[in-house]
Amino acid sequence: MPIKLLDVEGVAASVRNIRNGNFPISRPLLLITSNAPSGAAKKFITFALSSQATASIDAFDFVPYLD
Repeated sequence: MPIKLLDVEGVAASVRNIRNGNFPISRPLLLITSNAPSGAAKKFITFALSSQATASIDAFDFVPYLD
């Protein structure tokens, strides 16, 4: 079920407003490991950066990763 995007302080919750800093509530998702990732952690990070994950990110109105 998709999340419901709500305006905050009259600013629409859009990818554009989040990226340009106009939307007042946002945070990045960080994937942090204590060492170079390997095993399951590496597989997950690879998946998280894949086109399959990007399709899900778009489908649920999250803001995709920027390189």
